[in-house]
Amino acid sequence: MKKIQYGLSVVLLSFASFAVQATVIDFEGLSTGTSVSNQFASDGIIFGGGDVVTLNHDSIALCPSSPSFCIGDINMTFVDPTDGTTAAATDFLSFKIGDLGGDLDEWLISIFDIDNVLLEARTVAENAFTVQSFAYTGIHSALIEWTAPITSGYTIDDVTFNAPTISAVPEPASIALLGLGLAGL
Repeated sequence: MKKIQYGLSVVLLSFASFAVQATVIDFEGLSTGTSVSNQFASDGIIFGGGDVVTLNHDSIALCPSSPSFCIGDINMTFVDPTDGTTAAATDFLSFKIGDLGGDLDEWLISIFDIDNVLLEARTVAENAFTVQSFAYTGIHSALIEWTAPITSGYTIDDVTFNAPTISAVPEPASIALLGLGLAGL
């Protein structure tokens, strides 16, 4: 009996690992200097924060003056991939942030839910690239605030997240049915 239960557990866990498919945005299909905003809405994410452009074909940065001097704040917002506009949420977000080194870059990374409630505020200071990961139910947006004194800037790459979903709002009829069920108890 234990062998059957173990075998069934292995099979169920194998299927569960395929249930969540992570999306990776690596920006490699965009030309240098391309403004990045809603090109990835069909994947479930929109970028903003000013002139967010590709840098070296494979990462993005906020570049108010030129792709060689990238400073400022960047935000990421999750949307329903089916329409690219409806607010949605994910349960995992990860990205590579930083540069090749030589200076200290600092950020305040804030993660918000769909009601704009702060889930986490993380201060990060690194001399080179670092990977930052967040796992919360209901991540709707991330704000990356660059807090470093003027240095050579930074980039973001390999933005990875689980498929965003929209939260279902119970219909009035469902609530009434639930109430009747509870009254019967």
